Amino acid sequence: MQVLELALPVLAALALSRQELPLPADVLRLHYRQRSAPEEALRLGNGRLEARCFGVARQPRWSLAHHGIERIEAGVVEIDFTEGGATLDEEHQLLFDQGVVTATFSDGDHRFLCDSFVSHADPLLVIRLRKEGGPFSLRIGWRDAERSPAVVAGNDRLVMERASHHGALQIKSVGGVLASDGTTLTATGVYALVVHCTVEPNDLAGTGARAIDATLAAASALPFDDLIARHEEARELLLGDFALELGEVSDLQRRRLAATDQRLRVVASGAEDPDLVAAWFLMARHRLACSGPLPDERRAAASLLATPSRWPTALKPTESSTPPRAEDLQRVDAARARLDGDAAWAALSPRLAKQTASNLEFEGLDPMRGQLDAAAAIASFLLDEQGETLALLPTLPRTWSDGFLRSFRTASGVVVDLRWSNGALDAARFRVEASRMLRLRLPAGEFEFHAMGDDGEPGATLPAERPAPRQIAIEALPTRPLLLLPRR
Repeated sequence: MQVLELALPVLAALALSRQELPLPADVLRLHYRQRSAPEEALRLGNGRLEARCFGVARQPRWSLAHHGIERIEAGVVEIDFTEGGATLDEEHQLLFDQGVVTATFSDGDHRFLCDSFVSHADPLLVIRLRKEGGPFSLRIGWRDAERSPAVVAGNDRLVMERASHHGALQIKSVGGVLASDGTTLTATGVYALVVHCTVEPNDLAGTGARAIDATLAAASALPFDDLIARHEEARELLLGDFALELGEVSDLQRRRLAATDQRLRVVASGAEDPDLVAAWFLMARHRLACSGPLPDERRAAASLLATPSRWPTALKPTESSTPPRAEDLQRVDAARARLDGDAAWAALSPRLAKQTASNLEFEGLDPMRGQLDAAAAIASFLLDEQGETLALLPTLPRTWSDGFLRSFRTASGVVVDLRWSNGALDAARFRVEASRMLRLRLPAGEFEFHAMGDDGEPGATLPAERPAPRQIAIEALPTRPLLLLPRR
């Protein structure tokens, strides 16, 4: 009974997720006051179509690219609001869970809202524009890399035909009047407007143009809420329910309400922000999802995305030789070998401190290799698989004394959930993909295994081998999740 009483709050801790934290600071996000330049863009993508979202509030911009055999730069979609006074209270956010960029601004009397996402279910950029408290008017244009405009094809469509690609943009409005004025579309007096935009490589058979027509016809037949539901379902299939929290839960709300650029300035001054480290890690994971695998490879990619040690295999090498490991990562490796978490993080943390005040993304990516190697090092502080042994919290920095990790898949096929506080492991849950001997290297303390029932409650203590101090091993089956708890 004593074990059960201990386990129930531990299970509740393991079940803790961002969705259970109070709104509005529950969602891990990048949050900026302004994203005006292309190099400051917030990125969206589905592995084929990529959009970089930037621009000032009244002039939002989306730079498009298509990933296939070769990368195709497809120009910039430009929206210009044609009414209102001075801009106030501008904000831009990328919500990690949804893969949606939201931008808002006020003119003092009304608030304007813009949501955009690149669908993981369709080769489609979707933009929704609204204004609280009345109709609005705007212009929409699309220019290629040479600043040549797309061709107007009716009052609701722009078409871009280039040697390398074919693209089309179509708008739907609630109320108002749609028209064209040569190279742009205009919307006057609308209450809401949705933009659908897609790009396909060109070929002699014209399959790209036909695919675009089919994509836009299907999108136009669905409400915005249905399109975003399709996107979220496909995104969840790719990314799974992975979660990483670093730092005290009570501190997450305060930090996440602060703008990311402000937080980066504080980190650059020498302060610690474990939650920003988690965002840094998830940025790498999302960048890999948005930049690499083609749609028919998504299931394989899902495994890679959950296994940081395998991330580099998902990248297409740009040269025959592997670049040398960065000096700071060499210092990380040396500190990890000594199980010195503080020294390992001291070697890696300057990378985060060097980020610009406006951009959390890594610099000097080749192609993202430095980002992935650094993120894989972060993961190794929490879980490290060497041979047949999995080490739990082997190199935990003291600044990450509290945290939560969910649905981390190791390279050998073990799915792990961890919860720790005050630097000590509270509980761990294991699911294996195939029958195997599960061998663990433990942090300080005494632990024991329990079978987990369908109701999530722990059963009786299970017999386990203890081959050496701070080691434990047990036969694990795919049909039996295991719970590791401190011995009482």
